[in-house]
Amino acid sequence: MGQVEAVIISGGFGTRMLPLTERHPKHLLTVGGVPFLEHQLTKLAAAGVAHVVLATSYHAEAFVPVLGDGSRFGLSLVYVRESEPLGTGGAIRNVADALSNNDDGAVIILNGDVLSGHDVTAQLADFERPRNGRQVGVSLHLVEVGDARPFGCVPTDTDGRVLEFTEKSDNPVTNQVNAGCYIFRRRVIDTIQAGRVVSVERETFPGWSPTTNSWWATWRTPTGATLALPRRWSRHRPTS
Repeated sequence: MGQVEAVIISGGFGTRMLPLTERHPKHLLTVGGVPFLEHQLTKLAAAGVAHVVLATSYHAEAFVPVLGDGSRFGLSLVYVRESEPLGTGGAIRNVADALSNNDDGAVIILNGDVLSGHDVTAQLADFERPRNGRQVGVSLHLVEVGDARPFGCVPTDTDGRVLEFTEKSDNPVTNQVNAGCYIFRRRVIDTIQAGRVVSVERETFPGWSPTTNSWWATWRTPTGATLALPRRWSRHRPTS
């Protein structure tokens, strides 16, 4: 396995967290005594990630003074700013030029507002395990929830291969939902359409369904993710 890279999607406005996010991006609010993204960067460094790209937009100027060049985390950190919001898929595609040209390389992608105890190292090892002699192209971390009705769901087969992506439903077909940690082959990122708003959950992933000649892998965690919902953030204060 070569150099591992990562992208953290950090461009959201944080409107549900107002007034905490009037002057600070939600990704820099203090959680456990440090800016939220420090938890993400520490996790990535522990997984062997050497290079991280931060996809920013709202209050983009606030990130560098807090996080610097990443050296104190033991990695290289660069920043790519969106001139206008591009959605999750658009944000990933927008940072492609800041990644390496190793088509087979692994790129870990984190939603920058999700905090969990997920074992990224284990997911990465599973991602590198061939299926039927072929590389895995995309890996999703799925989490089992008690009530899946508020979420789009991701049913899988017995081998962990994604069958489809479903929208929110009063009768969900599974309790497995996307937990916000993906691993892509570097070459897969270039297949996302550039220069427009793209939702990776609603457009990109369904377009890469198993009807295409590629392998998906999923990494399951029973009730393992803690989503950064407003009520859980309300007791925290912005960093200065």
